[in-house]
Amino acid sequence: GTSWNELKDRLEDPEEAKTISKAALSYLVEANLRLVLSAAKRFSGVVGTDELIAEGNLILYNAAVYFEQEKELNSFVQEELLSI
Repeated sequence: GTSWNELKDRLEDPEEAKTISKAALSYLVEANLRLVLSAAKRFSGVVGTDELIAEGNLILYNAAVYFEQEKELNSFVQEELLSI
């Protein structure tokens, strides 16, 4: 595995940080696919299973992106407050 210091060094490079961020987002969505499949099976009588899986994946992706944006915003605000 990668040590924390190695990861911090890699994240200082903006391009490397983007690559790591995209990989983490992909991992998060894939890791939660079981949850999406479980929910889709439960409600498959109401709507088609494929539609539910597609919607569930989209919701997971959007939630992960929103979380990342909130984290960046909070970091920016914190830096601005510290610079006052």
